[in-house]
Amino acid sequence: MPAANAHRLRLLIVATFSSGGCALLLEQIYEKYLSTILGSSRPAATIVLATFFLGLAVGGFFCPKKNVGSTRRLAVLELFIAGWAVLVGLLFFPSHDLAAEWLAAASGSAGLLAAMRFTLAVVWILPPTIAAMPRTAQ
Repeated sequence: MPAANAHRLRLLIVATFSSGGCALLLEQIYEKYLSTILGSSRPAATIVLATFFLGLAVGGFFCPKKNVGSTRRLAVLELFIAGWAVLVGLLFFPSHDLAAEWLAAASGSAGLLAAMRFTLAVVWILPPTIAAMPRTAQ
């Protein structure tokens, strides 16, 4: 194997593990954010995991099956995911009270409350998980 190809392979391995590690870290951050609103980490973990799987399924459905795209396209998707994480981080605390009031309005109905919790998580988590699917389909 030529030295240039070996260097590219090492770089690809580092980038892959870094991207996966960041995704797991973001999943935990979203769970902690949601648990501060819900008051418990168990429903937050369940909702975050379900939303991640939903995003991967939707992204997989719309993802091209054969040619995922160029490296540039994948880099744009990575930048979108990073930008979304920063946006959620910046907007979470200013919108925390609004989200808590919104959820408190549904406290009389367990079904409505569960639907509203899931909707909140979908707004936060679904866009980056849909964008992540073309990267994982390679």
